[in-house]
Amino acid sequence: MRWSVFLIFAYASLLLEVGLSDVLEYRDTGASPGFLLILAVFIGMSAPPITAAWSLLILGVLADLTRHYLIGSDQVVWLIGPAALGYLVGAMVVVQMRVMMYRNSIVALAIMVLIVGSFAHLVAIALVTARGLPWIPCDPVSGWNAADELVRAFRQVVYSVIVAIPAGALLLRLAPMWAFEPLKSKGPRIFS
Repeated sequence: MRWSVFLIFAYASLLLEVGLSDVLEYRDTGASPGFLLILAVFIGMSAPPITAAWSLLILGVLADLTRHYLIGSDQVVWLIGPAALGYLVGAMVVVQMRVMMYRNSIVALAIMVLIVGSFAHLVAIALVTARGLPWIPCDPVSGWNAADELVRAFRQVVYSVIVAIPAGALLLRLAPMWAFEPLKSKGPRIFS
């Protein structure tokens, strides 16, 4: 994989995610499409396992930087870690599942966005919720409700799946720029 191409696409995805979040927000729910998630799944389906893990970890840190939390009554912080670890779990999931899918399929990409996004958001929500446990020595996030966050995350993942179809078509057309190494198949493929 060409890391220069990765940096350009990561920056463009970050700009799209931050810049279009207000425009594409679904009915004031806070759910907007995850362009970083779509890029992460595309890379995870095509890159070698260690490259996929590092690139998804980087994209997870960028996803952490797109969201801020309120600690106490007036302190706004950016927590680096919840989405990064969620994306890292997503990298493990996509690397395990990609042998069953045809990596040049938009449908497979959209399905993997649903699966990987679900895992990534569950891990991130669990980590932020854990800050409120009494035996963990850190301040809880003010106004944090795990149930509301699960609903928002579900809406965001579904919205990302819908956006993954045109975005995936574009990414798949530009796949030769990335110079991914061929993957060794270890099992049957579905969704081909």
